[in-house]
Amino acid sequence: IEGVSTETLNDASSAEIHIADDEIVKELSDEDGLLLSESNAILEERFGLSKKLSSKHRDIMLSLYHGQAVACNAPSGSMKSVMLYLLALNERKTTGKQTLLTAEAHLQENELVLAEAIGLKCGVLNSMDAFASDFKKDKYDMIFVSYDFFKKEDNISAFIEFFKEKICYWGFDHPADESDLWNQLNSCGEELSSVMFLLIMLIESLSTSTRTAFLAPLDNASNDNAPLPANMSKTTASGTSN
Repeated sequence: IEGVSTETLNDASSAEIHIADDEIVKELSDEDGLLLSESNAILEERFGLSKKLSSKHRDIMLSLYHGQAVACNAPSGSMKSVMLYLLALNERKTTGKQTLLTAEAHLQENELVLAEAIGLKCGVLNSMDAFASDFKKDKYDMIFVSYDFFKKEDNISAFIEFFKEKICYWGFDHPADESDLWNQLNSCGEELSSVMFLLIMLIESLSTSTRTAFLAPLDNASNDNAPLPANMSKTTASGTSN
């Protein structure tokens, strides 16, 4: 990817990073440096010296932090969700905004354990009525919501109305498996003005139909009508098409 090294994340092979406008913050401001140093300190405290942010992790985190949508294609164990959780912790502390993660329902338990290990207060959104009556709803740093929630049309308007101006980051775990929902999810992200982070497994693990439905818009700069996350350019090996 032009302007984005394809070095691996945590020595994982075949990692790819697609960043909005293909821009990476080159020089660290004091604010950026503080974010990264605090994140590394949290990783060391919670998981020991073996977990530290690589240069690629830093590129991704800073791109998200500066409001750019990012799609990261890397295998399990590459700390994709950890980066989102570190940003969520910082955002809650500095602005009070919350972070969303959308994933398959059966993955939420594992994600909850990891997020709480990093120090986040987490909640789960199964229905808007139940969540609205949860007296702790405003205290959650991270809120998990399954893809199934968005398959019910009646949920969408209430979801957008409730979370308007409250959300900074919105992560999507394995979004290619829910390509039929992508237009709906992308519209919600635009309505919420959230910074979107796509956490994708290795391309080799995806079926041809799934890759065509979801990843093709990121790979094929000539497809001008393909839906993309807000602010994300179509990135190819030779450059970008805005």
